[in-house]
Amino acid sequence: MDSRIDEILEYWYGDFVTEGSAVDDRFKFWFGKNENADKEIKERFTNDIEQVINNNYRHWLQYPRGRLASIILIDQFCRQIYRGKPEAFKHDHLALKFCIEGIELGHDLILPRPLRYFYYLPLEHSENLQHQYQCVAAYQAMADEAPVQYRHIYTDAIVYAEKHLQIIERFGRFPHRNEIFGRKSTADEIEFLKLPGSSF
Repeated sequence: MDSRIDEILEYWYGDFVTEGSAVDDRFKFWFGKNENADKEIKERFTNDIEQVINNNYRHWLQYPRGRLASIILIDQFCRQIYRGKPEAFKHDHLALKFCIEGIELGHDLILPRPLRYFYYLPLEHSENLQHQYQCVAAYQAMADEAPVQYRHIYTDAIVYAEKHLQIIERFGRFPHRNEIFGRKSTADEIEFLKLPGSSF
């Protein structure tokens, strides 16, 4: 496999390749807002994103780790580089395609459980209700199979997956994306967006 795959996964996961590692700092890196990290990702990985979009890395999809690296480039790194802009979501359909195809091939289950943490996020980011159900089920399966001392890692993921699911059940879309996409919010969505935790 391409050594670039390893570089992407090692950068993103850090020590989170084993469940026994400390995860708090990693979660802040993944889900916080860090301008320096955004800048570094842009400098180091923009070309890789473009290669995936242009189908030049299609051979990566033959391998579970290569498919995961492709998902992370589109589903995560685009959100870092284009934070708050429509481009952050422009190629979500690709990440979702890679994810669903990989599940059908069983690629996700070949990966160590910690690496699968980001495999299913394209489902969570989808505004399709069935994808949301599928995401919750995937994280539930991970929690069920995890040793009890590490189960909290995945039960936390279930909590966020269920929050995404509930929003799609209620609105059929993510209201916090309306302004970015130029969509008109309904009165109900406007009231919802005033609540804490209404955006991701």
